[in-house]
Amino acid sequence: MSLTREGLRCAPGSVWLAAAMLCVAAASAVAAPAASRWSHTLKQDGVTVALTLDALTVNGLQAGALARLRVVLTSSEDGSPLPRVLPGVWFDVLDGSDAAAEDLSTCQRRIARYARGTGINPQALLDLNGYDVLTLNADASISVLDPRTQFAGKTSLKASLPLPGPGFDWATSADDRLLWVSVPAANAVSVSDLAQMRTLQTVALAGRPGRVRVEPGSERAWVGVAQADKASDPGGMAVIDPVPPFRQHWLPLGRGHAEVAFDPAGWAAVTQRDAADVVFIDRSTLKVVRRQTVPMRGQAPPQLLGVLFDDLSRRFVVVEAREGNLWSFDHRGEPVGSMPLKPGIGPMALTPDGRWLLVANPSAHKVDVIDLPAWRHAQTVPVSGRPFQIGATSSYAYIRALDSEAVSLIAIPSLSGTPRVQSIAMGERPPGRSANLPLAAQLAPMIDGSGSFVASPGDNAVYFYMEGMNAAAGSVSARGHELRAVRVARRGLREGAPGTYEMQVDLPAANRLVVAVATDAPRMRQCASVTLAPASPLAAPEWQLAWDGFPVTGTTLALRIEGTPERSLPGAVQVRLFQPGSAGLDVVAHARGQGRYQAELPDLAEGLWYVHPKPPDGSGAQWAYASFVRSAARR
Repeated sequence: MSLTREGLRCAPGSVWLAAAMLCVAAASAVAAPAASRWSHTLKQDGVTVALTLDALTVNGLQAGALARLRVVLTSSEDGSPLPRVLPGVWFDVLDGSDAAAEDLSTCQRRIARYARGTGINPQALLDLNGYDVLTLNADASISVLDPRTQFAGKTSLKASLPLPGPGFDWATSADDRLLWVSVPAANAVSVSDLAQMRTLQTVALAGRPGRVRVEPGSERAWVGVAQADKASDPGGMAVIDPVPPFRQHWLPLGRGHAEVAFDPAGWAAVTQRDAADVVFIDRSTLKVVRRQTVPMRGQAPPQLLGVLFDDLSRRFVVVEAREGNLWSFDHRGEPVGSMPLKPGIGPMALTPDGRWLLVANPSAHKVDVIDLPAWRHAQTVPVSGRPFQIGATSSYAYIRALDSEAVSLIAIPSLSGTPRVQSIAMGERPPGRSANLPLAAQLAPMIDGSGSFVASPGDNAVYFYMEGMNAAAGSVSARGHELRAVRVARRGLREGAPGTYEMQVDLPAANRLVVAVATDAPRMRQCASVTLAPASPLAAPEWQLAWDGFPVTGTTLALRIEGTPERSLPGAVQVRLFQPGSAGLDVVAHARGQGRYQAELPDLAEGLWYVHPKPPDGSGAQWAYASFVRSAARR
C-alpha cells in the first residue's frame, strides 16, 4: 500500500486481511467528501429553533470553509413562525464533550459571557450579532471599529481597509457583507468584503464616480459618473454585478452629478445635476423607457440635485434647486404633481415611517417638512449653520450643518403640531472647516434606533449619542487617520421570511464547535455541538509580496515577489505612495532579477506614508497596503 500524489494505491492481490482492511479504511478517509449539510433542532419554553448549515463550497462543511446558516424560529405549540424575534448566535471551540456543550446551565453561562461583550471577557470565535462602525478616511482608507469596547482606546479598531484613493460615497449590500466605495481620483469603485475584512477588487469606470446606491433585490451597485474620460462623452450610470468578476453595464445618460432611486417592484429613476430630464430605467433590461423634462418658469436650466422613492404612494420625488420645486412622478414616470418651496433646496430624507419628507435648504438655514400622504408643506424648521445632511430614527430627525458643531434634533412625533428642536454639541469644530468633504454622510443611526453616530471631521472623532441625553455619550478618535464620514454595518442575521433568519458565514478554523442561540422575547438559551471535516490542505501560496526596503531616509523602494516562477513575473510593478491629505505619487518598480524590484523616488516629505502595490494583471493576488514613517535624517 502506498499513498502518492495521485491518490491511494492498494495492491489488488493483497491476501492479508488486516492489510486489506487498512487499505479500505485509508481509501475511505481520502475519498469520502465532507458532509454538505448539518442540521439540529432545539426546543425550550414553547420555542422551536431549527438550525441548518449548508456548505457553499464543493468540499463540504470543513473547518474554515464558507457556509450558509439558517435559523428558523417557530412556536412549539402550533408550528407558526415567530417573526421579528432576531436571535443571537455565536460559534466557539468545543473544549468538552457534546453532552457538556448542550447542558442547559453550561450553555446559559456561555451566552451570558458572550453577551457582556467587553474587551475583558473571552469572546466567541464567531459572533453573528451586533454591528461595526466604519469611518471613511481622507487618507484613502476605511477604519472598522467595534462599538462593544465603548470606544475605549485602540482596541476598538478591528481592521483597516485600503482604497486606491480618497473615498467619496459608499453603500453596502442588504446583508452588509459587500461594501462599495466610489473613488473619484482613481476613476474607480472599490469593493470590500466586510465579513472577511479585506478588499476584493477595484473596478475601473469610464469617468469620475460620485453617488453609490445598491439596487434592492439584485444587489447590483449603481454608480453615478459625472462625465466620461473624454470631454465629448456624457456621464451616466455604471451598474455593477455583485459577484466576481464584478462585470459592469454602462448607461450613457447626460451630464452632471447623478442620483438614483429605486421602486423595489419596478423601475429606477435617475437625475443628473446638469441635465433637464428625469430618466426612468427598466431594471430588468437596463433600458431607458421614459424621459421627463422638468419644466422651469425662467430661462435658466434646471438643477436636479436628488431623487427618492415614496413607498407609501409609490412615486418618485425629485428636487430642483434653482427655482426650489419638488416634482412628483408615479412609478411609471408620469408627472403627478409639484410643490413650490424656495430656491436653494437640496438634501432630503424620509422618516422611517414614510410619512414625512425633510428637505434641507442650506442657503435659507431651514428644513422644510412635507406631509407626503397629503402632499402638502407642513412645517418650516429654522436650523442655524447651513444644514446639509439629514438622518433619522423613528423618534428624531438629525440635522447636520456646515457652520455648527452641534446637531439639531427634531422630534418626529411633534411634526404634526409645533416642532420640538434641541441642539446637541458634537465636538468643538463645525464640519465646514474641513477641506474635501465627501458625499458620504456624517450621520449614522444606530441599528436599534436608540441613537446615532456622528462624525466630526474637524475634531477627527466619531461621537455617539443616545436619545434622551443632553450630550454625546462618548467618542473615539481616528487615531492616525483623518475621518470624513461614518456608517454602521450589521454583522448579524437577516430575516428573509417570517421567522427565518439567514446569513453567509466563514466557519471558524476548528473541527469541533459549539453553536449558542439566544432570544429575549420569548426567552430561550440553547446550545448544540457541530463537528466539521478538517480543512483541505492548502496549495503553496503564489504571488506573495515582501518588502525589502522603504525610503525611510533614502530614495529607494525595494520589494520582491515570491511563490511563482521568475519567467511568469512582469517586468515592472505599479506602486502608489501618498501621505494623508496629500496627492498621491505613482511610481514604477522595475525588475532586478530573481523576483526583486526597485524604484527610485524623489526626496519625500517627512511623516507617515502609505504604500499601495498593484498586483500584476491576471495574477489573482490581493496585496495589502503598507506604511512607513519618513525620518528627518536624510542621506
